[in-house]
Amino acid sequence: MGRLLSRLKSVDFYKKIPTDLTEATLAGAAISIGAAVIIVTLLCAELHGYLQREMVANMVVDRSPQGDLLRINFNVSFPELSCEFATLDVSDALGMKRLNLTKTVRKVPITAGIQQAGRAVEDRSHKDVKYDEEHPGEQYVDVNLAVPVTKDSFPLITKQYDIVVLNFYAPWCHWCQRLGPTWEAATEAVHDKYPESDGRIRFAKVDCTAEVELCRSQYITAFPSIRVFRHGSDDVVRNGHHEHESYIGDRTKDSLVKFADDLAAAVSPHTYVHGVHKAAKSSGCNFAGFVLVKKVPGTLHFVARAPGHSFDYLNMNMSHLVHYFYFGNRPSPKRRDALASLHPLGLTDDWSDKLREKEFMSGAKGATFEHYMQVVLTSIDPKGRPQLAFDAYEYTVQSHTYASDDNASGKFSYTMSPIQIVVSERPKPLYHFLVSICAVVGGVFTVAGILDGILYQATKIRKKLDLVVQELASYFGSSAVELGLDGSQLQVDQSCTGGAAPVAGSTDSSSSSNNGGGSGGEDLASAVNRELLDIFGSAPAAAEGAGTAQPLQPSLGGDLGAPPSMVVSKSSSCIDIGNMQARQSSSVGSRRSTSNCGHGSRSSSEALNLTHVDTAGRAAMVDVSEKAFTVRSATAGARVLLGPQVYDLVAHNQLKKGDVLTVAQLAGVMGAKHTSTLIPLCHNILLSKVQVELHLVPDAHAVDVTALAKTVSPTGVEMEALVACATAALTVYDMVKAASKEVVITDVRLLHKSGGKSGEFRRGS
Repeated sequence: MGRLLSRLKSVDFYKKIPTDLTEATLAGAAISIGAAVIIVTLLCAELHGYLQREMVANMVVDRSPQGDLLRINFNVSFPELSCEFATLDVSDALGMKRLNLTKTVRKVPITAGIQQAGRAVEDRSHKDVKYDEEHPGEQYVDVNLAVPVTKDSFPLITKQYDIVVLNFYAPWCHWCQRLGPTWEAATEAVHDKYPESDGRIRFAKVDCTAEVELCRSQYITAFPSIRVFRHGSDDVVRNGHHEHESYIGDRTKDSLVKFADDLAAAVSPHTYVHGVHKAAKSSGCNFAGFVLVKKVPGTLHFVARAPGHSFDYLNMNMSHLVHYFYFGNRPSPKRRDALASLHPLGLTDDWSDKLREKEFMSGAKGATFEHYMQVVLTSIDPKGRPQLAFDAYEYTVQSHTYASDDNASGKFSYTMSPIQIVVSERPKPLYHFLVSICAVVGGVFTVAGILDGILYQATKIRKKLDLVVQELASYFGSSAVELGLDGSQLQVDQSCTGGAAPVAGSTDSSSSSNNGGGSGGEDLASAVNRELLDIFGSAPAAAEGAGTAQPLQPSLGGDLGAPPSMVVSKSSSCIDIGNMQARQSSSVGSRRSTSNCGHGSRSSSEALNLTHVDTAGRAAMVDVSEKAFTVRSATAGARVLLGPQVYDLVAHNQLKKGDVLTVAQLAGVMGAKHTSTLIPLCHNILLSKVQVELHLVPDAHAVDVTALAKTVSPTGVEMEALVACATAALTVYDMVKAASKEVVITDVRLLHKSGGKSGEFRRGS
């Protein structure tokens, strides 16, 4: 069972790293706080979005039931179309025609300024009038028994008699031509019955083609129009509104004579007389109401029309103001809110009524105004709220005006789109929300980690460059070392030797002769290249030409792994930057004593002094505050003799404590970091790198331990390498001691070191 659990651990995707192996930075903390704020903000936004219902819009063929009717609502004002003869007709593509709709249409007389001028009344139907079947006689053709009235004689004639019945006609009017002989015959009969001496009633006529101004002043729009004037005026005031009396009865001789008798017998203008219709004295009319039509292309015609009348359409002005024009029913406030939230693009102010409060005015007479509308049905179906379901109609409209030869009118044409938009609600799936949360958390952490890594590496490289500059400055003086503010150029110009030399690869013989004929300059450049290769992963390119500084200029802001350019004078033989220390192989003592870098002479016996013992022989920590920071490294080794049995257990990873080599490797790294707490006089230094490797040695039944430690510091790193090696070896012992107590740790030793004033050490060389 234990072995099974051990194998299960191998599939762990989230292996844990000890806290001691991690490093915290202020920059990382700032990025973490920012990432946490962003994550919380995005999670709140995702939660809010998840709680909102998702809107789904689908386009389908209109599913309205066959025979379904469409309601059209309108309110239109025509300032120069009299209500007396204004009608609304409806036609559609199926051949249906309905003339002069009255049941659901209300007309209100208005003035030219679109002010109410009369009572709102339900529209009435105009009945067909009768004419004499037999001609009254040729003697009544082209005669003027009825006195022709002019603009000048109109006031005198209408005031001379109690009642004057005027026939306003136009010679071109068919109905006027048919009425002419009958009117003359009726005039003769009425005048014979009521002679001039009686003074009660008289018949007369007005030719509106000759007396245009008179007819317009009396609001004559249809021919023939028979008006009744009492004591010089046809004005009747009711409820503050002015009206006029018109005869709308049959146009036979008998009917006209009877009409005259009724008028003569009436005691007052308000006495009901058969055939008299009172109409508002105004120039305009407002239409308001609705019609129900089939969902096929159709047209609403607003036009002047009446049976038995002719109209001068060429002089008719159909300018109008649309107060509203929409399809369907108005939504309630709650339904409108639901529609606004579910509509794919929201609702605009004119979403259902594109013509609302639009004026269509023209100074031209006889023009027809046409509006063409395409209507689309949008059905909303809020989930769990059936009471808010609603069918909304929207339309687009195009309007134009054109001259009409037959009749001027206002046309509102419409066509229904065969496509219906169905908008419904549905909750968002839970797995969408969970996926979004994972994407937010993982994405923000990934991006923040990348930013933190870039910032950390940039800071790390900058610190290394500063340490290199400090080391070079300690040898050549601060004025001889320059580092660009962006870290893009590192140049060493040795004023102490009077010139600069190229890096590795140069074969300048004159520079070599300045170093005593040896290869110290080339060794120095090679050391510099090695160190830059170790720090940045690549070495600077060789300069072209001897004796001249050739610095490269890579940008740290772009490629963080590219090394800065460096020009090193070959005339110097005492640069000490970790592995960059280069000395001539002979006359070490004399070379130190004659160096031009200002170190002064050192005796060889100084190197043999015990640095951790003061002059009184007491233990003391070495003061390294005056020493320069250099790149230092050390490699240590050890061997753990296991024996055949234990070796097999380790090789096959069959020990109860787990993977021996992995645990020992981590222990070695941790041990290196705690060297200063274990070794009393060791300095606490910043480790740049710790690498512990363990290899099985089958022939010796042993484990070889190798530990590498690196730093940029004023003191060496040998103890860190040795402690890492020893700790790893001791951990191996701890892991296998249950299997055998015969395990031996041996050969703990320093294998190699570089950097510092003591130079390079390699065991066995």
